[in-house]
Amino acid sequence: MSSHSLDTLLAHLGIPRPAGRHRALPDADVTVRLLRRLLADGGRTRWQSLHDVDAVGGLAPKQPPREKNVQAGLF
Repeated sequence: MSSHSLDTLLAHLGIPRPAGRHRALPDADVTVRLLRRLLADGGRTRWQSLHDVDAVGGLAPKQPPREKNVQAGLF
């Protein structure tokens, strides 16, 4: 995707844009819905840790994961 704005992500995933968009509560609510959708869609197969989420997003890790400090899961 060329943009990762909230409106672009909502449109891409078919999540309706809430009334009152750009207000704190509607934006927070729809962001939670977006996160739940992303976790449901990719969490089962593509990522198991925050390091994996960064890798899927094309972000280089700030530090390579160390075995004793590797996060076991997102939650």
